[in-house]
Amino acid sequence: MKHLRKYNDLYEAQSAASRLRAFGVLAFVSNEHSRTHSFITDAFSVGLWVVLDTQYSDPMALLDDENHIVENPISEEAMLRLEAEAKTSINYELKSGSLANLLFIPALLILVILGVYLKSV
Repeated sequence: MKHLRKYNDLYEAQSAASRLRAFGVLAFVSNEHSRTHSFITDAFSVGLWVVLDTQYSDPMALLDDENHIVENPISEEAMLRLEAEAKTSINYELKSGSLANLLFIPALLILVILGVYLKSV
């Protein structure tokens, strides 16, 4: 996956991703959900990524020139299959994660809070 562009407008990034998909380029918008909570996360921008590295030159050209002819398009069926495989893989990783890995961050947070509290007492 390679980064294409940074956008300050979520709708503009989503529109660009949709345009790329219509031409057979699988794209992904990052920080899509954290953008809606930007007052908390400071994520004031979103990123547009091409999923397949082999397609990198096509979306770069297509974003600048709507008449560009995509050299390596993939079908909608192939995009749907890749998306389904990615979701399955992520779900598997989450389910197979050890209990220690799942509890590490909350445990670390509790230790930090406890340390701050004990210093103040």
